[in-house]
Amino acid sequence: MMIAYTPTTNLGLDYGWDGQALTDGNVAIYSLGGGSKLGIQARPAFDPVDEVPMEYKVSIAGSYSISLDHFDGVFLQGQQIYLRDNLLNVVHNLESPYGFITDAGTISGRFDVIYAEPLSTDDPVFDANSIIVYKQDTAINISTGNTDMKSVAIYDTRGRLLYISDNINAAQTSVTTLHTQEQMLIVQVTTVGGVKASRKIVF
Repeated sequence: MMIAYTPTTNLGLDYGWDGQALTDGNVAIYSLGGGSKLGIQARPAFDPVDEVPMEYKVSIAGSYSISLDHFDGVFLQGQQIYLRDNLLNVVHNLESPYGFITDAGTISGRFDVIYAEPLSTDDPVFDANSIIVYKQDTAINISTGNTDMKSVAIYDTRGRLLYISDNINAAQTSVTTLHTQEQMLIVQVTTVGGVKASRKIVF
């Protein structure tokens, strides 16, 4: 995808400039503008406080990365480009690729491209949206972004404890000892700070 700044375009659709995103593959990332999904988006003259909302689609849950391919103009003169991860409350300088874990599907609202690094950020609130849980082969993978887990417990819908792991002290873990039965499970995460939150998964 591409974002371009020119003095002759605007935040709406600019015919001859903007290009619709191609989203029929297994992986797609694009910007949002003028009510459309854009693979190429032309915006007005550059303003360092501009923010560009992003959306992406992946057909398989797992690990992905976002990086810059090339840039020119003001971005060759020291202007930085950042990716804001609203899920994890992280702002990353795209001088290096940004790796992340995601559920499958079309995800809107997680990422924005910005150009001014915030001076400070509030501590993120840990809740169910902070947990990413996905099945990969015979494993359940769990990620909590930049929050370390103390323990993970997995229950069935009757409330029976099927699995527990303590003293994880990491933001990622995998469960490989459960048998796949295509049933709804509840994954409960307790952070090292004692906060609990849960997500459901069919496994």
